[in-house]
Amino acid sequence: MLKLNKKTKSIKVFLITLLTVFSLSFFSGCDEDNPLNPVNPQAFLSVVHASPNAPNVDIIYGSITAATDVPYLSRLAYIPVTGNSVTNLRINAAGTSTTVIDTALYMEENKSYTVFVYDSLASIKPLFLNDDLSSPGSINANVRFLHLSPNGPTVDVGVSGKTTPWFAFESFSQYTSFRPVTGQMYDSLNVYPAGTPTVFYTKSNVNFEPGRIYTIIANGFVGGTGTQAFGLTIYRNN
Repeated sequence: MLKLNKKTKSIKVFLITLLTVFSLSFFSGCDEDNPLNPVNPQAFLSVVHASPNAPNVDIIYGSITAATDVPYLSRLAYIPVTGNSVTNLRINAAGTSTTVIDTALYMEENKSYTVFVYDSLASIKPLFLNDDLSSPGSINANVRFLHLSPNGPTVDVGVSGKTTPWFAFESFSQYTSFRPVTGQMYDSLNVYPAGTPTVFYTKSNVNFEPGRIYTIIANGFVGGTGTQAFGLTIYRNN
């Protein structure tokens, strides 16, 4: 049998070690960037049905039906969607192929968004907002306001006992950024015709929990009845 001298053995060990390291690096790289199993960027999408006289709807994102027979004032909880790409969102009258909204959405990776389906049925449209879900801390809650009452006046919105409203001079289709408020139970959340002390609408016993994030919408028709009446609806974003 042929014997290897020490120098030849050393070279052989070195080559085997080098090959092993190269192989591990190569397969590790493939694991991270495997074209056969790519990691898709992800964003998160919610939808709110806020059109007072529209029927129940189906929500279709790309080729996926995300929800069916969604009634007025319902909110679709955040669903994971493809980030960093453009995909169509369609809103259909429930159980039909009649599309009332067809809009292209671009959503960045790791961000959250809400589409509000709003206005009267004849003028129905989408409002696409980026949702800032940054923590408000352990004392405050974060709240924002959207005026989605088609015939509602310009309004101020605030809580009982406060002379300065949280949101001032907001007109139909306007919306605010999230703002911090003390997280607690409030006797009432009031709507005023802008710039006046007259209470136009009251929602009693409103709890904004510390650390939580909320969206408040003015919805319905002034003078409407039943589910279509003017009101405030509060959604929790986290």
